[in-house]
Amino acid sequence: MVRRVLKAGLAPEAMLDLALAMALEATGAERGFVVTSDGLERDAPRLRVRAARNYGDEGLSAPERELSRGIAGEALRLGKPVRVDEAARDRRFRDQASVQALGLRSVLAVPMVDGAARPGVVYVEHREAVGRFGVEEEDFLSSFARELAGPLETVLGRERAEAEVARLRLALERGALEAGVRTLPMVGSSPAFVELLRQVEAAARSTQSLLIVGETGTGKEVVARAVHAAGPRRARPFIAESCAALPEEILQAELFGHEAGAFTGADRARPGLVRAADGGTLFLDEVGDMGAALQGALLRVLQEGEVRPLGAEVPVRVDVRFIAATHRDLPAMAREDRFRRDLLYRLGVIRIRVPPLRERRSDVLPLVRHFLQRDAGTRAAGLTLDPAAERVLRDRHPWPGNVRELEAEVQRWRVLGLSRVREEDLSPEVRGDVAVHESPLPTLHVEELERLALREALGRHGGSVTRAAEALGLHRDTVYRKMRRYGIVAS
Repeated sequence: MVRRVLKAGLAPEAMLDLALAMALEATGAERGFVVTSDGLERDAPRLRVRAARNYGDEGLSAPERELSRGIAGEALRLGKPVRVDEAARDRRFRDQASVQALGLRSVLAVPMVDGAARPGVVYVEHREAVGRFGVEEEDFLSSFARELAGPLETVLGRERAEAEVARLRLALERGALEAGVRTLPMVGSSPAFVELLRQVEAAARSTQSLLIVGETGTGKEVVARAVHAAGPRRARPFIAESCAALPEEILQAELFGHEAGAFTGADRARPGLVRAADGGTLFLDEVGDMGAALQGALLRVLQEGEVRPLGAEVPVRVDVRFIAATHRDLPAMAREDRFRRDLLYRLGVIRIRVPPLRERRSDVLPLVRHFLQRDAGTRAAGLTLDPAAERVLRDRHPWPGNVRELEAEVQRWRVLGLSRVREEDLSPEVRGDVAVHESPLPTLHVEELERLALREALGRHGGSVTRAAEALGLHRDTVYRKMRRYGIVAS
């Protein structure tokens, strides 16, 4: 019986209301409630009425007043049914004010049990008949509650995740808003995403060096910016540089600065990015691509808190929080002497792993909606997806390019001018017509996706790098760097 309700695809509240109506009819109860537990309050379950039938017309607060929390709470605490034949005379409950005030007689409260979880109670009662519920009704309602337990626990789990995401977002954004810092959006509510937000919140409370690891395209720079924006350095600069984008000699000059005449072409002194980030955060992307000499120079900055520009005789004191990111296995590289162990320890005082998209599949469609809503006012704002296309996106494709690949796929739909996306409209890689593996995309594929995204964003925003960066969720410096890398010129 419950299975028919569950298969109807109703919203949670409607599902519970219909299930409760069926329970009342089957047990002959006068009225009933579906109650969930929101944790403990003074060692007793904190109960919340999720569905109620036949309790009168006093408004939504009436069920909360008319439920015997003592009886419902006892069933939840014991994990087994509580049957009461004459509540006012039952020594277990006769001293409870609610039992006397409500004039209760027959009550049957059955916990919903799903493994170790007890998400709630099905509670039925009759205020006139004594001994209305017997073994037959208890057995029926127990079976009924067991079938309802799993789906209800799923609903509650989703609600808890959404509440935790909201709490964590508020904690991360409060300080940033006070400082006038714009935080980049982090979208999702999957368990893996909630855990990521918890780690971001914890890292934001610290000023220690942070190492962010994750596959290409997972959003490591977005995580770094969120940590900075929510942390005590949020009012100071956040500067990003890729260790893979420049030759080592140029990168060293970019990071540490140089004096005029320090090398051929150095016609004037430059402070370097480390000094430019003084008081704030320096984000070093793809730190695993850094050469041995540069690793040693960076280690000295981390150890001594000072930087010596090329050609300078006196070092300069700096106060910088370093956040590094990589898709490489740095511990393995350290074992092979390709990355300094001491630098790894210095950079990785705190570590955050950004999960790949295949580990947070329930976030795929919310991310799609986010990318479409971000483009409100464009043709993509009203774009819809067929159910078959949704299933491919959420369940079938492994997303080896992660969030970056998904964003590029959404941008592809817009470039094609689609208003409704069917399965056959998806790119061959996503449909599975081209073999893909659960590993990072080949570099060429990722670069093509990035190039497409950059060209499309710049074209959509009239060549404005600032607006294109905001649309892509990237810093303007990052967009300029990628434009240089791909030879893109803003028109």
